[in-house]
Amino acid sequence: MTRFVSQDVLDVVQKQVDPGQDVGRTTVSVLFSDIRGFTSLSEKISPEELVALLNEYFTRMEEAVKLHQGRIDKLVGDAMMAVFRNLPDSEHHALRAGRAAIEMRRALAGLNSDRKAQGLFPIENGVGINTGMVVSGRVGSLKGRLDYTVIGDTVNIAARLEKESVRAPRRIVISAETLVAMGGLGRVRFLDRVHLKGKDCLFPLYELMSISESAGKV
Repeated sequence: MTRFVSQDVLDVVQKQVDPGQDVGRTTVSVLFSDIRGFTSLSEKISPEELVALLNEYFTRMEEAVKLHQGRIDKLVGDAMMAVFRNLPDSEHHALRAGRAAIEMRRALAGLNSDRKAQGLFPIENGVGINTGMVVSGRVGSLKGRLDYTVIGDTVNIAARLEKESVRAPRRIVISAETLVAMGGLGRVRFLDRVHLKGKDCLFPLYELMSISESAGKV
């Protein structure tokens, strides 16, 4: 069943909670990623090749997310959104989101190595991570489809940061909030201060380089 709906959705269905009763606010880290130049790429290969590529790509990206106890919230086209929450006996969710992003880049390198061996072109992606308060709950039609998801400004900013990842050679951009939540364990490079779409203030951008090992638990 979890191949078709997220574990979050399955948990809610099994508990038989009415829509609107499972709404809450919580602090999480949200990771956005997509494939660079996907529109032009999709015009160059057959639909069958495109679907095969996406399936292989998302399989490897999902493995990286699950390795660090994140959950895929949604897949839309070539884009992926994952959510990392506080868990018992685990690192802070910001650290796990960062580690997942680094693992995703390793997984992409492995995928491209396999594609090169098959005479296929490589692909590139970008990742944006933000940490903050979200509203979680089932969203959709009361008479039809409902998705258990998280919404809010934290999510919107994470998506905007992903678009800015073209500035970072390592293609992982995090917010100041995520950097602070990492508690000094994240090694970063300051990129710039930019106006994100829909925002008036300048946002600092940080390229995530690495994360130190830690025995720290939440």
